[in-house]
This record gives sequence, C-alpha cells and structure tokens, in this order.
Amino acid sequence: MDTPHRISTSHAVGAVAHAGADAKSTSFATAKKAVQRPGAPSDQLLKCTKKIILLGHFGVGKSSLVQRFVHSVFSAEYQSTIGVKVDKKLVVTPTHEMKMVLWDIEGAPDQTSLPRSYFAGAHGILYVCDVTRSSTYRDLSKTLPELVQKSPRASIVVIGNKMDLVGEEQLEEMRALENPGFDFLSSAGTGENVETAFQTLARKILAA
Repeated sequence: MDTPHRISTSHAVGAVAHAGADAKSTSFATAKKAVQRPGAPSDQLLKCTKKIILLGHFGVGKSSLVQRFVHSVFSAEYQSTIGVKVDKKLVVTPTHEMKMVLWDIEGAPDQTSLPRSYFAGAHGILYVCDVTRSSTYRDLSKTLPELVQKSPRASIVVIGNKMDLVGEEQLEEMRALENPGFDFLSSAGTGENVETAFQTLARKILAA
C-alpha cells in the first residue's frame, strides 16, 4: 500500500463520556470486516461506543466517505443530505472494539450555525473539505477553533477529499501555497486513506 498522503496532525482535543443516538441504518456484517490491529485477542478487547460527526460544506463528499467506509461502495451520483443521516461501524484497535455511530450532517458554509443537538455528546469530528474547491477549506484556521468551542471534548481529524480529481502537480502547489492544514488527503472514489482517517480518529479519541 502507498504511504498515506499526510500534511499535518494537530487537531485532537479530547473525548466525552457518552455516545450518540440510535442509528437509522446499520451494517454490522460490513463492520465485522474492519481490519483488526495487532494487540489483545478479540475476546479481551474493551468495548465502547463513540459518536462521530462528519462536518463540511455542501458537496464535499461526507456521505460518500461514510458509504465507502461502512459499505465499501461508491456512487458518483450526488445526493444532498437533509438534516442528518446516521450509520454504524465497528472499528478494532489494538485495545478496543469501538462501535462508531456516524452522524453525517447536512452541509453548510457556517458549521457553527448547526443545531447544538448535532454536537451534543460527540467524541470525534471528521471535518471534510473538497480539494477541488478552495472555498471549502480557506477558512479552516477560523472554523476549527469555533468547532472546538462548540464541542470542546471532541477529537478532530481534517481531510481533503476528492484527491483523485486533482493532479499531483496541483496537490503540491496547494500544499506549498495554501497550507490548508489537512491531516490526510483522501478519495471516497478510490478508497485511499478513508480507513486510515477513521482509524486515526479512533486512536485520537482513545488517547484523549
């Protein structure tokens, strides 16, 4: 496997002690296929449930990332999320079996204007940007501190999605000139770094 594209890793801010609501759809058959990291035997792993919220502008690929991560599928057809969609997946770390309750939140330019109920009890935030649209990440330096205020105990991972739609030369130029602050570059289309991003968020939550 290629070395993950990684730019910066400075957004972890902790975790809270209770998880999100019932899921509207589940995929435990798929979830059981999650890669188990070397560590304790499966019957000795500590079990936990964590609420993860996916945030970002309209059309950045949040729903596609969830579909790729949970169901290992991808559709190029765009379907706008209204309100919130909830899904689940088991993630196995060396010490824990974590049930991630994934809240796919509707896109909005101002994430801090979303209802507080979306942020309540969140252990982690996956903030998704579209590398083909600078408007989705140019204000990260302002947006992330505001999210920390809204959900001070949530660990955060920021990813630049749709990397398969941008050439390597453009990616290098973006890194050099704009320094957007992504933790990972990802592609819901090819699956690159999708599992890695969620696994990283899981480890940050457990380490907080």
